[in-house]
Amino acid sequence: MYRRIDGRTIGAEAYWAGIGTRGHTSLGGSMQPFDHINIQPMFRTDAVPCDGTVGDMILISPLDRGEFDPEPQGSASLWVCIKSSWEPEGMHAVWARVAFDGVAQCDFGPAPTPPQNRPELTRG
Repeated sequence: MYRRIDGRTIGAEAYWAGIGTRGHTSLGGSMQPFDHINIQPMFRTDAVPCDGTVGDMILISPLDRGEFDPEPQGSASLWVCIKSSWEPEGMHAVWARVAFDGVAQCDFGPAPTPPQNRPELTRG
């Protein structure tokens, strides 16, 4: 299976919806400590694609590949498709940006603990 995302063809064997893994021969393997999941960025854009399927994840960056990022918190943003595009009706996908609650760097000590003051999840 191959998907087209913003004009790029991504193969499911190596990348599934733009996600690749390091240290695995297949996506079904278990992750070892410090293995990475790498979401291949869409460079030089500040727009999300019109096409998407619920659950797709994209990483967009206004920078070019290899360009230095001058922002202290980084310029890239992670998005998840929350409503699929529907070609017969010409409806575009809806994307939600992931809002991170902390940042970490390897030489700054342990990563911040997740906040525990969020409302309890309820059904509905």
